[in-house]
Amino acid sequence: MSTDAIIRFESLRCIHESDRSGGSEPYIWPALVWVDPQTLALPERIGFTAAVLGNAREVIKSGMRPGNVAPIPAGVGTLRVRLEDGGRRTFRRLLPIVALWENDDTPTKAMKAGFVAYVQALRSEMSALFIEVLRPGGPTIESLLPAALARVLKAASRAIGDGLSGSERFQLAIGTLNLDDFIAVTAHTWNAEADENFTLILRRDADPGNHYEIDVRASLKPVVIDPCQAQVNEVRNAEAAVEGVQEEIKSLQAELRKAPPLEKPGLQAEIRRLREEELPPLLEAEDDARGALEQCRARRNIAQFPNAGSGVLALR
Repeated sequence: MSTDAIIRFESLRCIHESDRSGGSEPYIWPALVWVDPQTLALPERIGFTAAVLGNAREVIKSGMRPGNVAPIPAGVGTLRVRLEDGGRRTFRRLLPIVALWENDDTPTKAMKAGFVAYVQALRSEMSALFIEVLRPGGPTIESLLPAALARVLKAASRAIGDGLSGSERFQLAIGTLNLDDFIAVTAHTWNAEADENFTLILRRDADPGNHYEIDVRASLKPVVIDPCQAQVNEVRNAEAAVEGVQEEIKSLQAELRKAPPLEKPGLQAEIRRLREEELPPLLEAEDDARGALEQCRARRNIAQFPNAGSGVLALR
């Protein structure tokens, strides 16, 4: 029997923050790693999902101060996966992971490069981690996790630096470019045996001025088999693709408002390209997916109620 596992990063609480410009603008990079009987048959041993690129810089609350609590948007903070059951002794582990950043002036291109590197490195590191953990007599997840996450953040930071232009590197060197601040990254192990609420602590000993907490709800939902599930999945995927581009446009528009004059034409051109080239085919694909789902539902209804359209005969 299959079960849906839903991880909901619900709210962010600021305990301490050290931004001197009027509060912080935190955003998160959530991801989910899982192991079940199906993933154990794969070479990398894990399943993996993460937030989409278009949501990679969605600020949870502007001007956040100690004591403030802000809801995390569902589009950013909800991850859902399907777990397979292997019988009485099923081994299942889920590892929700979240990195917290504070929005400053990292150029969008460099931030995207960092996010892509983060996701790629995280997947690779978690695969290597679970291959070790699953060996007979292997180490614990907790013993390997800190070093693995440190390597992931190093890869992301390197990609951000590589994504800067020559002029941006010069601005960074002379102190006129303030890159987004990394706050912390953390994870929690969940055995997926029952619903669970927990709190993730995001702080580092090297940065005592920043301390945040995220309340998380982990829940299980038995899967009800839907004959149109394939079409439902296509609609969800199409919606996510559209949302990702729309969020990317919003992010560029926010950057445009504070960009220096020389950078505005490039940002405007990219916004126009997204609107005119990338978004239309995605919207068309979303419409097609919805149409296919409606046709599937209609066929299903006809199969269940073959006389529903024949007037009085349908009542006999």
